[in-house]
Amino acid sequence: MKAPTKRLYLTRLQRLENEFQRYPKEIAYLHATWLEKHKHRFVSAWINQHMHLENTSTNRVESHHAKLNKYLHTSIQNFVNSWHTIHNLLELQICDIKSSFEESLTRIPHRYRGYLFRVLIGFVSIYAMQKIEMEIGESDSVGPYPDLCHHVSQTTCGLPCAHMIAEYRQENTPIPLSPFIRFGASLIVTLLYLTS
Repeated sequence: MKAPTKRLYLTRLQRLENEFQRYPKEIAYLHATWLEKHKHRFVSAWINQHMHLENTSTNRVESHHAKLNKYLHTSIQNFVNSWHTIHNLLELQICDIKSSFEESLTRIPHRYRGYLFRVLIGFVSIYAMQKIEMEIGESDSVGPYPDLCHHVSQTTCGLPCAHMIAEYRQENTPIPLSPFIRFGASLIVTLLYLTS
């Protein structure tokens, strides 16, 4: 499931089939029921071809649904009471989002104060910087070669991927805001909306 490329997925699938060749019915079931019909929904090589901001399951929706049910207490309410309850819940979520944005602007861990992150501080969330930090680790093995990079961070989250970071490191320049502009514009609009 976590194979970043289709080639690696096929290699791992072959290894699985070899290891469990004593169970041909189960392997046939796996292929017919899951892999042939649904692999594009849960195998990384397919889902990482699209922007998903690391939301690859329904856990977040299910969590919010459970929270909403907890706030509503009962399914037998009139519309107005339900509306007020949902409105209050959404206002709490907006406060949490504002708090998170403010924390990203004011609390910068020391490890992000180096030259690579210099331009990003105050504009990019701590979470995004953590993801970039992981890509920095990958950039050591990938280098500035796009062919060796899987481009997962760029494709799924809109963040610079390992080969881009390797180029910035090679040139001794900070990571620019330009890779973030496409998504930063919507973040700025969101911040303006939330603060108004």
